[in-house]
Amino acid sequence: MISFIIPAHNEEALIGATLDSIFACAKAAGRPFEVIVSCDACTDRTAEITRQKGARAVECNNRQIAATRNSGAREAKGEIFIFIDADTLLTDAALRDALKRFQSGVYALWYPQVQRRESRQFPEQLKELQEKDWLHVTLTVKKPVAGGLGLHGSGMFVLNPPWLLPRALELALPYLARMLAQDAAAAFELECELA
Repeated sequence: MISFIIPAHNEEALIGATLDSIFACAKAAGRPFEVIVSCDACTDRTAEITRQKGARAVECNNRQIAATRNSGAREAKGEIFIFIDADTLLTDAALRDALKRFQSGVYALWYPQVQRRESRQFPEQLKELQEKDWLHVTLTVKKPVAGGLGLHGSGMFVLNPPWLLPRALELALPYLARMLAQDAAAAFELECELA
């Protein structure tokens, strides 16, 4: 089954057209699917329109898009997750192409290094997707601030990475950590499991 997941905050003006495009394309693809709108602290009719259109509204109060996507993903039942912005119209060609490429594609997922549980758990959850053929890299530029707010680095998780990528990162990361360092806590980590 395909799970279409849409993070949304007060998107009543656009969510109807987005859902119409997803339902039309998903039906044309002929595969089982579900549509979930993760309604983040919505004060408008986003959740109501979502239900009227036949999608499932998952209400949350994250006020952070990554956490809102994750709220929708936690409720999803599919084997394939397709995340779509609330103002995006899906086309038949784009969906066919995505489903065709999914099995052998290279997928890079960026995430922020912040002092939130979700940020720390995200790479571990991704490692469970496949035992081999993944790469995980982090680049920390400063020590996390005492109050817990703010970005102190970035992470990237790559499924089916190109075979030269680990070596290229081994060469580039020391330079990047040195040049982007904001304090003595600047560092990088690189780990991978390749087939």
